[in-house]
Amino acid sequence: MSIVIEKSRTLDVTRIDPLVTRSSSDGFRHVECLRDEWLSGVNRFDGPGEALFVAALDGRAVGVCGLNVDPYANNLSVGRVRRLYVAPGSRRRGIGRALVAAVVAEPRRSFCKVTLRTNADLFFRSMGFERVEGVEAVTNQLMLHDSQ
Repeated sequence: MSIVIEKSRTLDVTRIDPLVTRSSSDGFRHVECLRDEWLSGVNRFDGPGEALFVAALDGRAVGVCGLNVDPYANNLSVGRVRRLYVAPGSRRRGIGRALVAAVVAEPRRSFCKVTLRTNADLFFRSMGFERVEGVEAVTNQLMLHDSQ
């Protein structure tokens, strides 16, 4: 089995439909939101420093994760991890870690830090993210370099 992390410039939304269906049945709407925002043009992960990654296992999409300018930061040098999801049957194989690593590697020239809001604090802390207290829209952040 070969896992490939692909940077997506033109997302074929039918490719992630199984992820939308599965995540929705598990009570998560964020992959559905990703698809709907892509289709409407609201968010195509195509701004400066932004990116969308799809994890494929033997050619089949099994995970997704994006990076946007953080809409809550009022600072274009802050990125935000968005819409991370790995299908249940593909978890515990390093796919989520590979997706986040790809997302974090992407913005080093554009962003000074990357933020997110998550319930998976231990996972993100294991990847170098620090816990943030007292900020409603942020639970964790990763400093990439000093702001210029």
